[in-house]
Amino acid sequence: MEVIRTTNAQGDTVLNYHGQIVIKRGDHFAEHEQAIASGLNQLGLSLTGDLLLRLDTRGEALVSECIKLTTKGRLKLVVETPYGPFPLDRHVYQSSKGGATSAPLDARAGLVGNSTPRLAAMVASKAAEMPAAVVARDLEENHLRKASPSFIQDLACAVSTLAREHAVVSPWVPQCDPAQVARITVGMDGAMINTPHDGWRQALCATFTLYDKEGERLETNYIGCGPGAAPPEGKAVFFSEAGEVLARLKRWCPGAAVLGISDAASDLQAWLGSHTEDQLIDFHHAAEYLSKAAPAFVSGGTPPQEWASAMRRTLRDEPGAAANLAADLTERLESCAVNRLSASQKADLSAAESYFRHHHEKMDYASWTAQKRPIGSGPTEAACKTIIKQRMTQSGMRWSVATAHEIISLRALVRTPARWKAFWTVRARQQAATAL
Repeated sequence: MEVIRTTNAQGDTVLNYHGQIVIKRGDHFAEHEQAIASGLNQLGLSLTGDLLLRLDTRGEALVSECIKLTTKGRLKLVVETPYGPFPLDRHVYQSSKGGATSAPLDARAGLVGNSTPRLAAMVASKAAEMPAAVVARDLEENHLRKASPSFIQDLACAVSTLAREHAVVSPWVPQCDPAQVARITVGMDGAMINTPHDGWRQALCATFTLYDKEGERLETNYIGCGPGAAPPEGKAVFFSEAGEVLARLKRWCPGAAVLGISDAASDLQAWLGSHTEDQLIDFHHAAEYLSKAAPAFVSGGTPPQEWASAMRRTLRDEPGAAANLAADLTERLESCAVNRLSASQKADLSAAESYFRHHHEKMDYASWTAQKRPIGSGPTEAACKTIIKQRMTQSGMRWSVATAHEIISLRALVRTPARWKAFWTVRARQQAATAL
């Protein structure tokens, strides 16, 4: 299709085109729609190609950081767009001393590799939600755009890497008013994913949830991390990123109380202990142990769940309840009543007793509730399921360490819509400001 470029009275660029969309006689309506969609793709490719060509230089010498750059001539590049591939020749520059080359068109267009920003964002957001093969089918069926699974995965990983680099230069800023924020609650949890060489390894996610003084949630930011090449490496990367995010939030809202909630994992507790003002064991994890210990405290026809339900209310509402429950669990474990339990019930009672005995000091749920603090890691539990489990543990999936990290990190970014949108907006501005 031929594109004619004009300018209106406001100085805006107007692109007109001459082309055809043929609706064949006798075709069904669905086939008419397919023809229209194909024609619109042709139009999109023509208009995008015209814009790309006009972003290139005319071969004139350029100066970057007081260094003169001259063109080496036009080199071919196939630019991947949402409408299909567009081959073009663009000027590539180098200094007289040699070294790295650069193509002004690539930076001016904000290409990710050889893909336009819109295609990169579209593919990355889909790959964050679906396997690459499913994304490829979706693109072909719904966008009439063919792409291989390997291209999709590589592009998604490239976007993920760019987003992490961008976060260092231009950090995420919450959308809410900092004056509204009374508390910043940091939640951490992990889930196991399958890797080819080491079997099941732990991936981690964290939530940074902002609450007002009434305890209402204002906003949540997610981060995620793969297991790393060796077990300590993944956690080191995760804790480093979590520390950077929390430090920025503290600077953004210095008056907010910073709280930590997690299960009883020693490494998560240690990190939260050194980065937050007060910590709590997630109420729902503690409640699960009570449910498992219930058979040791009931007899006759009393359902164990009734005792567990009553103890959960006590644990949540009464000051000092955790210490009292710890003592009760220890006494029951040492009593002769334990002899009537099965081996699995004894094991559950022993696990609950150990859990409460070691962690009851971080189970002050009544006090936290009175202060309108959250006592459960609901946002973190949900994040662990949606960011890691739903995407990474589907049937037959095994992940390389590198790809797992990129996809989990990307999924956390996409699930924080304000941060996802801000990344592309700020990146476009930065590319335009720094392009030759």
